Amino acid sequence: MEIKRFITKYLLIVIGLAILRVLLIALVPDLFTKTIVGDGFTQTQTTFFSMYQTNFFNIILGVIMSIDLYRNGLNWIIIPILTVISGTAGLFFFSILILKNLITKYE
Repeated sequence: MEIKRFITKYLLIVIGLAILRVLLIALVPDLFTKTIVGDGFTQTQTTFFSMYQTNFFNIILGVIMSIDLYRNGLNWIIIPILTVISGTAGLFFFSILILKNLITKYE
């Protein structure tokens, strides 16, 4: 039943981060685009945060994942670093690692 707890926890975390991202885009649009208005023209640019927002939110997910892996005594450095680069790949390998650990623990 421990796997249900992990699935629920990370599902809520991923959904919460997605909702937070949408709220930030809606409430603080200047954080994502910069508008330059001149004489007869309007130009928009993406900001630094806009380019790396996915990695920023993946850092939050990686830190939480690192804490869980450390508590279980597993490799708590490599998988969170992979999660920062790619959230999908990091969550996949995290789930495989947790599943393998639970199988060997209760075998």
